[in-house]
Amino acid sequence: MSFGAFIRERRMSKGLTLFDVAAEAQVSVPYLSRIER
Repeated sequence: MSFGAFIRERRMSKGLTLFDVAAEAQVSVPYLSRIER
């Protein structure tokens, strides 16, 4: 499992959106989306 897949799996298992995680991590939504892909 890649790092991006791990992050996506954890985010989804906690019911969080990309926006939620991006805001908490202080990164942009497109940046986080690219990491997950």
